[in-house]
Amino acid sequence: MVSHFNQKGFSLIEVIVTLVLVAIVGAMVVSFMGSTTRQTGKTLAWLSDEFELSHVMEQIVADYREELNSTPPNWATFFGSRDTVGEINTRYGADIDDVNVEPTAFQADPSPSTDYTENGADSSVQKVTLKKGKQTLITLFTE
Repeated sequence: MVSHFNQKGFSLIEVIVTLVLVAIVGAMVVSFMGSTTRQTGKTLAWLSDEFELSHVMEQIVADYREELNSTPPNWATFFGSRDTVGEINTRYGADIDDVNVEPTAFQADPSPSTDYTENGADSSVQKVTLKKGKQTLITLFTE
């Protein structure tokens, strides 16, 4: 007479196979995500720097638009009061590393290109460059 057990649970082989599969998937995840998780702090710092530069440049653009409405606009004073790190950081409550304000000019590239190349200096076009960490933000202002 054959007696049948009412089997409940997993066999030892099923448990071992499951553990091996979990170990393989775990190793794949660690090898794929390992370097990414170590660099997460760098990414956050990079985004924070980019946000701060964007915020400061937005404030400069807002002040520039306000200056456009004054009669007559005084561009030398406007850009002269924003051409050092100390002035920018104090005026806008920022902590940027470098600022550069310089006149620039552009020349059309030869046809059929529709691009322009920076060429020379024109006081009616000001290039404002802000830097923080490895981030750089450049904006052109025209009279």
